[in-house]
Amino acid sequence: LIIESLVEYRLLNANRWEKFIIEHLPKLTNFDFKFFSGNINHKVLNRYRSSFWLNKHWYVAFNSNLSLIFTVPYFAPISINDSCEPISSNCTTLPIEQHYIFYDRITALTYELDKWNLPYRYNNIKELTFNDPYMHENIVNLSKVESFIVNTSDWLLDKIIILIKEEMPSVNYLRLNCTQPNVKYKYFSGISLPQIRTLSLPEYGRCKGKVKFYWWKLFPRVERLIVSINSKKQIPFLIDHFMKMISGFFVIYNDYFDMYDQIKITSQWLKKNTCRLKRKNEHEFVCQINDQFGFSLALWINEDFEIDE
Repeated sequence: LIIESLVEYRLLNANRWEKFIIEHLPKLTNFDFKFFSGNINHKVLNRYRSSFWLNKHWYVAFNSNLSLIFTVPYFAPISINDSCEPISSNCTTLPIEQHYIFYDRITALTYELDKWNLPYRYNNIKELTFNDPYMHENIVNLSKVESFIVNTSDWLLDKIIILIKEEMPSVNYLRLNCTQPNVKYKYFSGISLPQIRTLSLPEYGRCKGKVKFYWWKLFPRVERLIVSINSKKQIPFLIDHFMKMISGFFVIYNDYFDMYDQIKITSQWLKKNTCRLKRKNEHEFVCQINDQFGFSLALWINEDFEIDE
């Protein structure tokens, strides 16, 4: 039996549920619920500490911030927006030796603070977001991370690259939503991160002038590129240098817009000005152009090479 619902206060009562199950569902072996209510507190939770619930291993926890009470592990959170404890020890009937379950259930972590001394490690993180410049050592098993988002410029590019190379073999999505100092590719010339297949560079357009960093060499197998630009001339440049790219999204934000950039982008213009598209028939690539409010271009390319799984 699985129930997820907004409920009245009387339906939070463990004693009422116990009586109902004994009388009407005596053979029930699994009961998982997630109840939303504005009246959840420790008094409500403590009624679930009776032998009826504990002997069946029907453990319960509550989150006062979200006004919900739920069974564990079925409805335990799978994402958390801080590096704090997922559930306080006095907010659950789960035996303390099993509290690691709350950590093992988390697959998406947004790391914002470095002030907690956590008793367990996050072992199954697949989506990791950094909003804080510091990370407590060994708080996360990085080997399973598939999506990595960096939202703070305090994480320098060399630190990010080394972290991915040495500890994040499974990451395939990288978003660098942060400005980086003027770094040169020569400091990374011996490094290649082919596992990155989707690359998002929202701040790329802030870098004006001659390109000094060879992103395409560092990430040679990017198939999907999302990037801000400051000139339409950058589009052919990026298409030709990200040789494995089959899907691209290019956008000029208002802050980056060049008033003197009067180029009218069309599929014919792209074909004429890019080496990759010049060799293709027009039906082998598709582009969607929005130039009514600002500018953006979505591009899909049909390639002959086989995309790795």
